[in-house]
Amino acid sequence: MACNCEEDEGCTCTFTSGFGVVLSGAGTSANPLTLDVDPYSLAVVDGATVFVTLEGDGSLGNRYLLSLDLDPTFVEGYWDRWVGSQAELDAIVAPDPGVLYVVVP
Repeated sequence: MACNCEEDEGCTCTFTSGFGVVLSGAGTSANPLTLDVDPYSLAVVDGATVFVTLEGDGSLGNRYLLSLDLDPTFVEGYWDRWVGSQAELDAIVAPDPGVLYVVVP
């Protein structure tokens, strides 16, 4: 987006969409500027040590949920893994620097 603003005259802005983005509307109260994102432009790929999951379609009622999970065999030998609630984590007085703490709802 680029805007040219003059004092007491308002601004003139130029919007340019990118891949998977559609701009519509005039930017007025009666016809506001709308950005639509193509949900098919978002893709995930697993890595060698990370499993990636994408849920949802990106719509208002079904937002994207991106989850990343480490391969348990990857963390073996590097650090220990702890899983628990936020309250359980808060109760740990001295966290171990050799532990990966994962909070789950």
